[in-house]
Amino acid sequence: MTAPIEDVTGLPGKKLVDQAGNAIGKVKQIYAMRDGPPMWVAVDASNAALVPEEGGAAQRVDDPARLSTPDAGTRSEETMERLQDPGGSETRKVTASDVVHDDQDVAAGD
Repeated sequence: MTAPIEDVTGLPGKKLVDQAGNAIGKVKQIYAMRDGPPMWVAVDASNAALVPEEGGAAQRVDDPARLSTPDAGTRSEETMERLQDPGGSETRKVTASDVVHDDQDVAAGD
């Protein structure tokens, strides 16, 4: 367990990590009520995930700056096919009980 932080003035710009030591981001600003103790912290977080082309689970990317961004003007054959035939659409009525899990309760009137 870590000790409480007594002076938060030096926190902006510091790296913030989770319990496992994974980087979350950098402390941006500390907020407090007038004449009160610090209450909130703003964190500049940049999380990114990479989904493999061949499918599978997404993986967390530790350095998002190393990812390449596809050129928005480039369209693959698959994209062109979707533009020509976007598929059908249908409208249906969905209630909360249609999407609630078995272990959740639905309040009357929801």
